[in-house]
This record gives sequence, structure tokens and C-alpha cells, in this order.
Amino acid sequence: MNLSLNHFVPQKRKGVITRQIQGELLVFDPESNKAHCLNAVSARVWQLCDGKRTVAQITHALKENPAVCADDGVIWLALRQLKKAGLLSNSTPPPLGARRLSRREAGTMLGKTALLVVPLISSVVVPTPAEAASCLPCGSICLSGGKCCSPCTCGVQGINLVCL
Repeated sequence: MNLSLNHFVPQKRKGVITRQIQGELLVFDPESNKAHCLNAVSARVWQLCDGKRTVAQITHALKENPAVCADDGVIWLALRQLKKAGLLSNSTPPPLGARRLSRREAGTMLGKTALLVVPLISSVVVPTPAEAASCLPCGSICLSGGKCCSPCTCGVQGINLVCL
């Protein structure tokens, strides 16, 4: 298949886990150890990126949902965010003359409904099991019941709880 510059392909990695939760799509990539939360617009754009659709076709598909006010600028914004998150395997700049929106511009343009229609992606690095189970070194601020490294224990020093 000969892909034109306006066709986008999702990043396909072995073991990627996706879950739909309350209108958002969670994507966990164990290879990079990152989790991404895509809002409804970003998730739909990512799902429509199959290597066959153009930006115009993705825009048209999104406009089938009356709650989404999508134009090419919004789609290009979503594509930039998806590429930055590592969820697209190819990337091309928008064609000359294409509207290049920032999230702020999209939010201003769309008004109060912006949170519903502006593509948003939040990404976090997930700690490894060893990091999540690690202890706090002596001198660290801890919470009651915190895991201080041996031989320290969580105790009061002045007004703070500290590994002593």
C-alpha cells in the first residue's frame, strides 16, 4: 500500500493494553512503560488512524457525531499530540495553509464546550514494581505507616513525619 502524506498509522507494539473507561481511552504501553489517557476526541481520532483515511476523511467521520465540532485544525492538533505521545508510527506536518491550532486557540474558538471537543492526552510514566515497592531513605519525609528503609522507622521530628 502506498501511503500518502495525509494517511496516519497507529503505533502498533506488542502487549499494548487499551481500556475504555467513562468516555476516555486508556492506553498502556509496557515497552515504554507509559500510560496515556485520551479524551473522547483524541481516542476517536486515534481509532480512525488506520493508514487508509486522510485528515479530511477523519474530520468527516468525527462530524457524524453532533456533539463534536471538528475541523481540520482540531484533527491536526490531535495528530500532533498523538505523535508526541508515541501513539502514531508516522508523522507529517500539516500542508501549507492548513490551520494549525494550539489547545488554547481551540478552547477559545470553541468556547464553553471546548473540554468536550478539544483533543487532550495526558501521559504518565508508570513505576516499575521494584520502584513502587521501594522504601524511603533515612531523613525523608514520610506519611504515617510509610515504608522507611531499614533500620529507619517513620517518626516525628519537629512537626514533620520523617524516616528516623
